[in-house]
This record gives sequence, C-alpha cells and structure tokens, in this order.
Amino acid sequence: MKALTHAQAQEWLQLAADGLLPAEQQAQLAAHLQSCPQCQAYADELNSLEGLLTHSLESRWGNPGLPPAASRSLLEQLGSQPARATSTPWLILLALAVAALLAWLLFGQTPAVPGAPTPSPSVAASSAAATATASRTPATTATAPTAPLTLFAVPLQTANCREGNSSQFDIADTLYQNERYQPIGRGTDNLWLQFRGPVTQTLCWAFVGNMTVLLNDETVALEDVPESVLPYIAYPPAPTATATLTPQPSPTAVPQCSDGLDNDGDGYTDMTDRECSDPSDDNEAN
Repeated sequence: MKALTHAQAQEWLQLAADGLLPAEQQAQLAAHLQSCPQCQAYADELNSLEGLLTHSLESRWGNPGLPPAASRSLLEQLGSQPARATSTPWLILLALAVAALLAWLLFGQTPAVPGAPTPSPSVAASSAAATATASRTPATTATAPTAPLTLFAVPLQTANCREGNSSQFDIADTLYQNERYQPIGRGTDNLWLQFRGPVTQTLCWAFVGNMTVLLNDETVALEDVPESVLPYIAYPPAPTATATLTPQPSPTAVPQCSDGLDNDGDGYTDMTDRECSDPSDDNEAN
C-alpha cells in the first residue's frame, strides 16, 4: 500500500469531516496519523476550528433541534413500528366504505358487517325509497383523496452544511445527528441535498451519503423521490483559487568599479581604470 503524503492526508481529513471518506481510506488515514505528528496536528487544528464554529453558532442562535432525550424517544417509537403500520388500517377502512357505498347505490342495502345492528323496517323502507331515487340519478364515482408526500433527511452523524457541493466551499451551518431536516432541493447528480440552515437560515449543501432519506416515513433512495416533491437545483460554481504572489527581492546593485563594465567608455574596466579608488567605488568616471 502506497504511503500517504502530507497533502493527501490533509485532503482526506477534509473529506472525513464531511463523512465522504470510505472506511478503507479512513483506516489508512488513522494509521498515517499515528506516525505523523504534522498531520495529527493538522487534524487537531481542523477539529478545533469546526468545534469553535459550532460553539459560535450555538452561542449566537442556540441549538434549534429537539432535546437529545426527546430525539431518542421519537426514534425508538418510530423504530418499534412497522413501516406501514399507520397507513394500512386507513386503506382497509376506505376500501370498506367504498364497497358499502357501491352496494347501497346498486342494491339498496349495506353489506352485513359482523356485530352491526339490523336496520328497523322504517329504516329499510327509507333505504328502498332512496334506492329508487338513486336508480334515476346517475351515480358519481367516489375519489379517494391523495395523501400529501412529506420528505425528510436524517443525518447519520453530525455533518457540515457547506456553501457548495464539495469541501472546497466554506461551512455555512451544521446538521445534527438523528435530527429531521426538510430539504428544499437536490443536485442534478443526486449526491447533495440543499437545506435552509437551521441556525444561520442560509442556503447550504450536505452530502446525501451521510443521510437517511424518508418519504412519508419510509426510507427511499434519493433517485426515487419525485421531482415534484424535491426539485433539481444547479450547484454553485466552484470557488476560484486565489494565487498568492511572493515578492521577489530586488537585485543588489554592483558598484561600477567591480561590475566588469567600462562604464565611462575610456577603454578601461573596473580597477584598471585610474578613476576607481577601490572595488566598492560606484563611479568609474572620476
């Protein structure tokens, strides 16, 4: 296995901070840090900077998420229920209601339901009259209301939310582990999600590999989310690296009496010219 350079290790540290570094490379990076004080110092400095940013954001705007105990309780309740436990009973009741309505329109009677009371003769007569009226009136088809689709993303670990779709962009906010956040857009490659930062309220991007995407509380791949629920948004242009110019030292002037030139045009150079008193003399003409 090829040893990591300092530059590559520092680049991997940036990717690890965003949760983008594969497990194999994380292990290689950890081994490198154990034997490289320079890169370990860089990692400590990176952790300190991100911790300072998080502390600064929380100090100014506070932590907007649920308390940790409430988050854990909510996740345990969601994890203990089947994915479709909340929707299946309503679908069964809706199907029974539609069947009862069709039977009433076509036959003037309601299907027998175990435990249901038997209608009295007066009620039966009213039902027959309603049936006769219904036979002369065109029946309308009942349409079940369409449930709205809700989309959330839950970070698997506390993740940076950046101004763009790579670690080259500055950190704009932080998304906390196991909290629910509603994305407002996605990149055209389905790799990054855009959010309104929970603390700074600015637009920022987080890597989808660090997220569990829930559509109506069911885990889905981002590619399967309809565009009507989550539109595609173009990524911002990559930041342009600013070149730092290093000032060059100005050349040191050489005295005329030691520069190897015939400065006064008399045919004599440097100390062969009688006008030069010593090599440091800067005037060959007198």
